[in-house]
Amino acid sequence: MTRVTPPLHLLAAFVSTTRHTTISAAARELHLTQGAVSKKLKELEDSLGVELFDRMHGRLKLSNAGATYLPAVTAALHELETATLTVMSLRGRG
Repeated sequence: MTRVTPPLHLLAAFVSTTRHTTISAAARELHLTQGAVSKKLKELEDSLGVELFDRMHGRLKLSNAGATYLPAVTAALHELETATLTVMSLRGRG
């Protein structure tokens, strides 16, 4: 069975960009260049085959597909973070 889940670094760039509404702010949060974040967003869109953002005059606005995708991606990343913190708290005891 082929998996179609995008890499976490692409999803993190997507969520950060939507949270901050600009690639510049997402780049600062992720400690990347604007170009790197832009490439990650493009790679994610290409792998999904849909545009997650509407690009108008240098501004980004979530597309309908992006707005549909965002809650599920945010929840999945939160769940992964919670599971990671839980297993780290065991410190080899579990």
